[in-house]
Amino acid sequence: IDMFSTYVGLLTGRKDLPFSDLCVEIIDKYKEYCLSRGNKKESINKKLKPIFKAVEYASANGLIPASVDYSIRGRYFSMRSRKYESKVPEDNIHYLTKEQIQEFVNLYPVVKHDRTREYMDMFMFSFYACGLRFSDILTLEWNHIDWENRQIKKNLYKEKLPHTVPIMDGAMDILQRWHDKFYNERFVFNLLPASVDLDYVAFLDYKRNSLNRSLHTSLCTLGERLPTKLSSNLSMHTARHSFVVMALNNGIPIHVLTKLLGHRSVVATEKAYAKFLPTSLTEEIMVKCNFDFKPQVTRTGINL
Repeated sequence: IDMFSTYVGLLTGRKDLPFSDLCVEIIDKYKEYCLSRGNKKESINKKLKPIFKAVEYASANGLIPASVDYSIRGRYFSMRSRKYESKVPEDNIHYLTKEQIQEFVNLYPVVKHDRTREYMDMFMFSFYACGLRFSDILTLEWNHIDWENRQIKKNLYKEKLPHTVPIMDGAMDILQRWHDKFYNERFVFNLLPASVDLDYVAFLDYKRNSLNRSLHTSLCTLGERLPTKLSSNLSMHTARHSFVVMALNNGIPIHVLTKLLGHRSVVATEKAYAKFLPTSLTEEIMVKCNFDFKPQVTRTGINL
């Protein structure tokens, strides 16, 4: 707080800063100031914590709008090394085999907490819903569900494009279970308040990052309980990768997967999953394109 006060003095000429003057720009400039003084990002995040606590208190007591609170409190530096992150380089695709997915599902009746079981639902829903990203699970609304045609129709959070995926049996079971609970009249998985404005980007990013950390920490613990040892920590993106690899092994064409994943081009899909293509493609070619033409000679022969 003293260091922030010193910075405010340098910036404004006074050491007292009214809550009403707080904004994202001041916080970001303060972070740059700390970096210029040789502070590391982890150290700066610790310096930000009491400031953000004060901002939270100010919002709770009506001193600043909630919108300012949410936009400021998410301004920590992103730290790459987290407990739930992969133990191997990020350019590797981490996925579960069919046997490991079954081991994961076998944990449903043995986990102690209902919330953990709900996180498991979200993981499996991502897998069953053609690798739907967590951001799209977060913003999935009941009106996106076409029950009659068994389809999800929504604008993707990342690409901002209309997207349609079929609802497979596993996803349908999960949807029905959450519909029976009906925690939230608007959002399927009750991760956002029904009244939220989805155009409020700062709030969505704050909630997405916060919930993602909790969910991934829980998934990491579940991954450690699987009988088959994993090469990396379990994450929501593992469900997406697992769907793609299993689909490729089952002969789903790459251009179909591109549409299901919401990629803008086949090139993006091929680049991400290139090392999984040879096996499935070789099998397809051997079955469907293994042509074997041999010369046929008539009794009269051929004069050249």
